[in-house]
Amino acid sequence: KQSPRGVSTQSTGTCTAQEEIVCTCVEQDITCEEGEEFYWDENCEKHCSREPATCQVTGDPHYKSFDGYRHDFQGGNCRFTLVKTSDFEVIGTNVHRNGNKDVAWNDAVEIRFMTLGIYMGPEGKVKVNDADVNLPYTKTWRKKQSVSIIKAGESVVLSVGLGNDLEALTLTWDGNSTVSSTVHGKYFRGYFRVVRYLGR
Repeated sequence: KQSPRGVSTQSTGTCTAQEEIVCTCVEQDITCEEGEEFYWDENCEKHCSREPATCQVTGDPHYKSFDGYRHDFQGGNCRFTLVKTSDFEVIGTNVHRNGNKDVAWNDAVEIRFMTLGIYMGPEGKVKVNDADVNLPYTKTWRKKQSVSIIKAGESVVLSVGLGNDLEALTLTWDGNSTVSSTVHGKYFRGYFRVVRYLGR
């Protein structure tokens, strides 16, 4: 664990040739409950947070909510909110393919975060604020909020961070019909406000 200079920590430290302090946090008697995982904060204090939760849309389309329930929704040619919090929103787009009105597929996904509108479309096409972008793409704001988008095989992976190593969202889009949105446990702990679209 790296500790910035001037931060008081419950740790032991050694100096490296670059004059950085490398710290190891001292074990603390904290037991997390089932469905939780532990993490260390920037002051080497141990905390528990919920395990990450994932909702998914796949195929024609089948939905799995954050709480594990499955739903089918054949509404075609429409946009719908998959995940919405006070910090970001994930929007899916259903379309009928090949003129077949009996089934609908998720054809694209959009993410709204800070000043960005991010579009991830068929075959992994990515636009940021309506402009085509080449991957990898990264943007960081003054308060350390960040977005990164990378290519991972045939999929596109987007990560949203809120500063202080707080990973909020990881979204994976296969460029065809499957999108998985994972909201991380530390985000649930202090920042999560509303997720009622793919959850109970």
